[in-house]
Amino acid sequence: MQTLSEIVNQINQAVKIADSTPNEPEKKLRELVSPIWESFLKEKRVGLSLQIRDELILANGRADTVFNRLILEYKKPYSIKSDNNKNRQLMTTL
Repeated sequence: MQTLSEIVNQINQAVKIADSTPNEPEKKLRELVSPIWESFLKEKRVGLSLQIRDELILANGRADTVFNRLILEYKKPYSIKSDNNKNRQLMTTL
């Protein structure tokens, strides 16, 4: 069983790799993080169907990844900054 610290380290490594990817860093981040999510959900026996769907079109747009009813949105690494109002609001909800 992985610790939270180990999972955070894996995600941080994925962010670094995606950030250095010149084309489609969001896609690269999704490719690297999805297996981490999948492993975590299986290990915790979270009752989500692991039918992972990427780039799924929804009523209000496109979701980057969907695990049953859990929607994940990936952003280019380090693109969320506190210096604009929309991002500041997002960061206060995290």
